[in-house]
Amino acid sequence: MNIIKETNTLNILYFNIINIGLLFLLNCLDYLQIIDQAFQTIIDEKPLPGYYFIIFAILTVLLPVIIRLFNNSNNISIKRILDQYLILLASQIIMEIFVVILIGKGTAVLIGFIYSISRVYQLNKLLEIGIYKTSIKSFLKFQLILWLINILQIIINRIIPFYYFLQ
Repeated sequence: MNIIKETNTLNILYFNIINIGLLFLLNCLDYLQIIDQAFQTIIDEKPLPGYYFIIFAILTVLLPVIIRLFNNSNNISIKRILDQYLILLASQIIMEIFVVILIGKGTAVLIGFIYSISRVYQLNKLLEIGIYKTSIKSFLKFQLILWLINILQIIINRIIPFYYFLQ
């Protein structure tokens, strides 16, 4: 169960502190405003369809919450896995709200990208254990696919246009 130790709350806290430090550094160097303005322009010019966020929120937020709430399994490791998934997810949402309020909505792209990568890492590590029931393994694989799609979507719709925007 080393992976549960690797993805524990303390590591998630460290991850958030590093992200805050990185954002603070970018802000001190006046890069964060440039990044925010560029992403805001890209978002305004090419918004994602409204249904994308609704579907993504249902599948990556609501579904895990429902599974956790109605999971009547006595298996503590499954509950811990779901708890760690939800803790990282909650920290992402809090960070996005915090940064959007302080800087602007464009920076949410940066936060979403960083946390999506960390989520893929977390899910991949959890799948490496391989001691789960088929249902929890299927859930983890499904979430991994969703977060990989999100990373791909951010690269195609935000990162590549950002690169050309700066040219």
